[in-house]
Amino acid sequence: MTDMTKIGTVLVVGAGISGIKAALEIAEIGYKALLIDASPQVGGILAKLDNQFPTDHCGMCRMLPMVGREYASQFCMRKSLYHENIEILPFTELKTVSGDIGNFSVELQKKARYVDPDKCNGLGECINVCPIEVDDEFNHNLTQRKAIFQMVPHNVPQMLLIDREACKDCQDQPCLKACPTNAINLQAEDKLETRQVDAVILAMGSKLYNLKDYEDANSYAVSPDVVSSLAFERLISGSGTYEGVIKRPSDGKPANRIAWIQCMGSRNRRQGRDYCSSICCMFALKEAVLAKEKGGPDTEATIFYMDMRTFGKDYYRYCENAVDNYGVKLIRCRVQEVLHDTDGSLKIRYFDSDTNEFFVETYDMVVLSTGQAPFEEHKKFAQMLELELNSQKLLPTDDFNKVKLTKPGIFICGSFMGLTDISEAMSSGMAAAGQATRLLSGLSKNTIEEKPAIEIRSSERDLAEVNIILCKNSNGQEDVEFNVDQLKSTLQEQKSIKSVQVLDSVFSNEGLSEFQEIVTESKGNRLLIGAAKPFLYQTKLQKIAENAGYDPSLIEIFDIDIAIAKSSQHLSGMISEIRSHIEHLRLKPALEFKVLKSLQTALVVGGGIVGMYSALSLAEGGAVVHIVERADKLGGYAGTEVTATIDGLEPTKIASDLIQQISDNSQITVHLNSEIISSHGLPGNYDTQIKEDNNGLFLSIDHAVTIFATGNGKSQTTEYQYGQSDKVLTHGELGVGLRSGDIDASDMDDVVMIQCVGSREKETHEYCSRICCMGAIFNALLIKEKNPDARIFVLFRDIMTYGSFERYYTEARTKGVIFVEYDLDNKPKVEIEDGKPVVTFKDKVLDAEIELPVDMLALATGIEADQSNQKLAEIYGVDLNEDGFFIEADAKWRPIEFQKLGTYVVGVAHSPMTLKESIMQAEAAVQKSHTYLSGREIQLAREISVTHDANCVRCKRCIDICPYHARSYDADEKCIVIDSATCQACGMCATACRNSAAEVKGWSSKQMMAVIDAKLMDYNISATTE
Repeated sequence: MTDMTKIGTVLVVGAGISGIKAALEIAEIGYKALLIDASPQVGGILAKLDNQFPTDHCGMCRMLPMVGREYASQFCMRKSLYHENIEILPFTELKTVSGDIGNFSVELQKKARYVDPDKCNGLGECINVCPIEVDDEFNHNLTQRKAIFQMVPHNVPQMLLIDREACKDCQDQPCLKACPTNAINLQAEDKLETRQVDAVILAMGSKLYNLKDYEDANSYAVSPDVVSSLAFERLISGSGTYEGVIKRPSDGKPANRIAWIQCMGSRNRRQGRDYCSSICCMFALKEAVLAKEKGGPDTEATIFYMDMRTFGKDYYRYCENAVDNYGVKLIRCRVQEVLHDTDGSLKIRYFDSDTNEFFVETYDMVVLSTGQAPFEEHKKFAQMLELELNSQKLLPTDDFNKVKLTKPGIFICGSFMGLTDISEAMSSGMAAAGQATRLLSGLSKNTIEEKPAIEIRSSERDLAEVNIILCKNSNGQEDVEFNVDQLKSTLQEQKSIKSVQVLDSVFSNEGLSEFQEIVTESKGNRLLIGAAKPFLYQTKLQKIAENAGYDPSLIEIFDIDIAIAKSSQHLSGMISEIRSHIEHLRLKPALEFKVLKSLQTALVVGGGIVGMYSALSLAEGGAVVHIVERADKLGGYAGTEVTATIDGLEPTKIASDLIQQISDNSQITVHLNSEIISSHGLPGNYDTQIKEDNNGLFLSIDHAVTIFATGNGKSQTTEYQYGQSDKVLTHGELGVGLRSGDIDASDMDDVVMIQCVGSREKETHEYCSRICCMGAIFNALLIKEKNPDARIFVLFRDIMTYGSFERYYTEARTKGVIFVEYDLDNKPKVEIEDGKPVVTFKDKVLDAEIELPVDMLALATGIEADQSNQKLAEIYGVDLNEDGFFIEADAKWRPIEFQKLGTYVVGVAHSPMTLKESIMQAEAAVQKSHTYLSGREIQLAREISVTHDANCVRCKRCIDICPYHARSYDADEKCIVIDSATCQACGMCATACRNSAAEVKGWSSKQMMAVIDAKLMDYNISATTE
């Protein structure tokens, strides 16, 4: 048997969510990832959060692979990260980088933990005896920890370390005496280590603004009941300060009235923080909703804000839901001060611009929405990499590729490249991994290995013979000591048991050697392993057993700690728990996996900039690509009409360059004036029919993956007298005219720009188009450049200059552009008089209505979903949201994937976004496509659902309930069809089926009943033997 071994290692610096995602993508393809982090933990800021909007639940595990899941990592991501191709080095810093692409030498400093993780058994006896208590920074000093501690309470295994600044070197050294494995070394030192890697990904993330460092925060932090947003997350966390109950830190009393103050540490020019942190508004809305849910109907939640920046997909609806259904109160203002009253309450004094009055409100707790501080490490890495920072004090990247540094072989992702939320962190992690893996594939280091064939033990014809191996060292259950002989003899008496062996431990190398010897010499055909925290070394145990001839589907590993906990520490209960695993394994048939033979062709729907970029990146990776474009030329709206953007891109020039590259690329075929008629098939093997209108031909394209890059449609409006005067234009029309010279700004005296035209309204588009505010400011700056004396009024509801776009908002105000807020209840009015627009609006500062004849009225009409999306959704069996944009598999953790595997959505087909953000999504989709286009053999999961056709009545309940769209009805064959690659064996179909026709392989009804019987059986073991 031959196998392709991929050779290459990527250093990923930073083990937050974007770094983890990048490492997983690299590892799943077969390359090695070296994942380091300067902190003692993995998970970054997200390790502290229990909930993320819009679902308000944890969802980190959703970033894990869906295809071939039995051969990938499947575990709770909040606990830790395990993968055989990922080496994780927490508490490690990158000191130097030298060399070039494909041959980097990196020097790492491994900081001393003073507790050897290879020796530590995680029982925590050292913590129990440590007399030193200090503030726990993980819980934001709301609780205490010991000098020897675990950084993240829910991490597994317990990665203990000693805080040497807190440690007093006790004379009797109780921690050393308590440690049974001699894991503690108080004289440990930092170590320097040099490694060779082929590429580097920088994913250090960002820190959050520290309340203690700045005077404006200190002026608010007048009480322990004034906390940061992350501290509030720990307050409401089930593993946090009060186990999810909302209490005041000062006295533990319930906090029924809670206020949030926004923009703490961002949008502050005086501190050099002229940016928006992008995440804080939604962070506060989520926390306010959670406070209402956890606190009940008596809880009041109020958010004081400047602009409610709900610019992302479905963000505005989430905000409306928070206000309308949860009663969250929003007050636009700048809070003047927070006062600590004598009764312990907090008073907030603020100015209401609607009434021009000062108000004072009383609260039990105040939460300061602290912003990101992402730029602190850039100067250090610029010096290390011999690069010059750009104008924003960031590491320099490719002109329109956000993850590609100007130094070859070095990539960047997550908040380290700017200010990102979770979905952007995921996309950038995938995009950076894609760049790195394409680089590695071009180095030609892969080798072909001849692997010896392993003879699998007979399992189908013979009776089941189960070998049991139990680990006696129960992690975390040190005080539990079962009568080993009694346990072995009782289990040995059970039906189908070949042997029962008990090991002291499989943690150590000696234990693994003993395990290998037992497994190799055993004679059974099924193997049941009981060990503490088996996911730490599950892959190793599985491989040892497979090499000994066991069928992989007949090897099961269970957590013996859980069995002990469920048995209430009684031997009879313990035997029942183990017996239930025996029964499941005894009756389990050997399961075969299917091999997904994937085509090496990709289909890109849409020939705009993002579609063309996707096609070229796919072709660069070796794929054959077809682009289907319904227009008569490539380029899309941006590539044909937008000559410049506020962040320095030239879309028409970019499109021209891409068109030329596509014309020169023999692996790419372009189908113009074409549309998709039908598509069917499974991941890796789709058949799509297209119609070419030029010649009326119908073509069939066989392909492995599909990327939707359909772009956007043109938004139309009849509001504000649009179409009644050549002085009333959209921002797109004004921008084209200004840049081409067709519109002369030099003779403009008064200009009005109205934002959110037809957007963020329930009757029309209930979403923010994301780019309109930047478009308005860009046009305003162009006018000011040509005519500094022009008066420009921007009428807005919220200015959405998120991230570094805030600096353009600041520049516009500095140059005299006047921003005037309006409400939906009092929208501006426009009349045409003598051919000129006359705009009437209320100025809240003057508390007066202003009537202004203007030389130009520009309308921000926003972005609409492309009309072709509806037909494509029906053809491919994917979903659209209420606004006509495609719905991704998960808003945060799978932002560019559909539930239908092998199909991806990028750019404005997903939702309104900038061109740079669209290209980053394209890079991410190309990386995910590499699962099918890498030429490797993809083994699908053994445990998938099946249908017993004789029992099936074709009611289709299983199709309706399947959350992964893995089931469909074949009208020609008149039967239920299952997509083996997409099925995740969740069992929903089996629960819905009334005829027992739907079943998950390896979990038959007979097995389930046997497991239940074993659980309920009384083994009548006397108390004296326990």
